Amino acid sequence: MPSSVAAEAVDELETSHASRPMTAAVVRRLLPSLGWTAADIRHAKDLAAVCKRLGEDRVIPMIVRHSAQAGKKAERSAVRTLLQMLGG
Repeated sequence: MPSSVAAEAVDELETSHASRPMTAAVVRRLLPSLGWTAADIRHAKDLAAVCKRLGEDRVIPMIVRHSAQAGKKAERSAVRTLLQMLGG
C-alpha cells in the first residue's frame, strides 16, 4: 500500500477524532484501511495478551528465539522439498 494512502488515512482519523480518544471500533475500521488483515489483527491481540501476562521484556526474546528456530526448520523443509521435486 502506498505510504501516501496510509498517511492520508491517519491524517483523516486524527482530524475527525482529535478531541476524543480512539475507540476499539475506530481501530477496527482503521487497521484494514492500512493493509492489516484479520490474521494480523488476531496476532496483535494474541501478542498483547501474552505480553500483558508475562511482560514484554520476557516475551520478545522468547518470540525471537522461537521464530529463529522455526525459520531454520522451514528452510530445511524447503530444501528437502526442492530436492524431492528434482528427483532426489
